[in-house]
Amino acid sequence: MHQIRTNPHGDENEAVSIIFEQKLRDMLTKIRKLAAECTELAMKEGAVTERDDPASIVGTRIDFKSALMCQVFMSLHLIQMTALRMLYEMSIIYSSPDPELWDQFREVAVENWKAMPYILSLESIVASNTIATVFIGYEAANEEEKLYLQNVMLSVDEYLGRYPKDRAALDTVILEAGKLLTGLKPVLKELPNNS
Repeated sequence: MHQIRTNPHGDENEAVSIIFEQKLRDMLTKIRKLAAECTELAMKEGAVTERDDPASIVGTRIDFKSALMCQVFMSLHLIQMTALRMLYEMSIIYSSPDPELWDQFREVAVENWKAMPYILSLESIVASNTIATVFIGYEAANEEEKLYLQNVMLSVDEYLGRYPKDRAALDTVILEAGKLLTGLKPVLKELPNNS
């Protein structure tokens, strides 16, 4: 993705991007179907429940019978958000921003945020392995949602100390991590200092 973004019309990038876009769209269709089927079955079996929660930034929360079930749920969202963000970026590069793709990206991010109250109930080590999906959907958040997501990140990271406590620095770390995960930025040779 980074190669296409930095040189969209160079060499064979335009042709490669057409194939890449189609593969992303095909994958997105399949993963959406799988996510819908998994969620429906898990809810039917009682392994996943949804309820109102005024403390959640989106007003509802999703609870899981196990942390593993939560990780599966989050992974399905991660794949969707990654594909949608890449497709959105390609729409910017080759024509004009596609607001429908951005809306879909945000919709999956919001669905993902419903799991944050559950993640906060987990032990730090388990929660920290589940929280990475915040990185990708973070840029779809408004300021209030970003503050909430930062609070979740800092709460989960309380004992590990991987993320900066300064809000502006944390905002940058989350946005940059999202760019790395979606290929919008090349892999860093060295991680920034988190102090």
